[in-house]
Amino acid sequence: MSPPVGHDTDIIAPDVNSTDWASSKSDTLREAVRATVKEYFLKLEGATPHNFYELFMAEIESLLLEIMLQYCRNNQSAATKLLNISRGTLRKQMKRYGFLKEKK
Repeated sequence: MSPPVGHDTDIIAPDVNSTDWASSKSDTLREAVRATVKEYFLKLEGATPHNFYELFMAEIESLLLEIMLQYCRNNQSAATKLLNISRGTLRKQMKRYGFLKEKK
């Protein structure tokens, strides 16, 4: 299966031919997140992180929006379909993370 037309295949690898793609990529993503979080806590050297959950979720959400918008070439309708969120939710998050330029 090829990526949808108009999507930036340099952002996300187009190896989606396998029916096991979603589960294998999910496992890989989970392990990458696990390793990154462990490394973060090791670097803290025993210090207590402040508001770690909020920090982590904001970083993940911001990065996800950035990548999805690049992948969809800033087509918000396409991004909402891939993310399975409403256009209003997408625009709210885009504004929150500075991806939406406000009109003057």
